[in-house]
Amino acid sequence: MRGQSARRPRRSFPALSKPIDRPPPAAYALSMRPSRAPARAHGTVRTHDCPMLRLVFRLIGFLCLAVAFAALIVDGTRSIAAGTPAILPLGGTVSALAPDLFVRLHTGIATHAPLLWDPVLVTLLLLPAWLVIGVLGIVLVALTRRPRPKIGYSRR
Repeated sequence: MRGQSARRPRRSFPALSKPIDRPPPAAYALSMRPSRAPARAHGTVRTHDCPMLRLVFRLIGFLCLAVAFAALIVDGTRSIAAGTPAILPLGGTVSALAPDLFVRLHTGIATHAPLLWDPVLVTLLLLPAWLVIGVLGIVLVALTRRPRPKIGYSRR
């Protein structure tokens, strides 16, 4: 027995004995690309599709919140100094910062859309500046937050 080969014949694994059918590298790379987003209605934009746009609007939102906080501090300081509440409305702030813009805005909107000027914009311009700018900042920050991860799906 020693002279004869007592070894067992080697097993061949069927999965390894066949050549592996692999697609060409270019076709493989194309098949691994994520699929395109489903069609959307005309005019709708998802902010998570364009992260740079989301970043810009988020930055504008935080800037609005900072300006609103500064306006709140100015109104508080003026109220303490005067001894009575002294709240500067948005119209007063806009007319103080850019009087020509305020006059052009008034004439342009009042002539083309008088219903937009009187009930809507007059009410908006009479509100405190910190409130209007703060709400705008909160809305921008809330709309541009990252979408929540879907539970049960891979993040890759």
